[in-house]
Amino acid sequence: MNLSMNLKIKIRKYGPVILLFIFTAYASSFFSKIFDPLNEFLLGNAKTPIQQLYSLTVLLLTLKAPVYSLLLGLAVVWITYKVYMAIKFRKSNLQIIKATYGKDNTIVDITDQLNSMVEDNKLKTVLSNSIAGDPIFGTPKVGHVKYRFNGKELEKQYVEGEVIELPNVNKI
Repeated sequence: MNLSMNLKIKIRKYGPVILLFIFTAYASSFFSKIFDPLNEFLLGNAKTPIQQLYSLTVLLLTLKAPVYSLLLGLAVVWITYKVYMAIKFRKSNLQIIKATYGKDNTIVDITDQLNSMVEDNKLKTVLSNSIAGDPIFGTPKVGHVKYRFNGKELEKQYVEGEVIELPNVNKI
């Protein structure tokens, strides 16, 4: 297994966990800065509730750094997510542009589900209710898939129970 394939597998496996860890670290820092003044307010020695409320308000308004820290953390998480998605889909020559499943006017969009099933530029799955539920119970359904492979946009229609196998090498 080459190095780039090994890295791609590790990013798919550990990427979401790393994103969650980064967000949790920044959120923890932010909330500790909020709850410290709140604890001081609740346990403070101020004589009247008005004085306590005033001291809490002053403490919360002077917390400029934690808000910027949270915004910076959200920006880091967003950039990390974008890089993760770019690496995940950069090498993929097969991309589902639009996929629907149903009959007549009762259809559901299954684009995201099919895109998540693409591995090594191939998709092989059975068109069934297990992809996104049953949009119209008791009726045979049709799937319509518009996809891009190596820069060419192609379309294919499937009936319920048929195997979706892309790319369709007969059309390329």
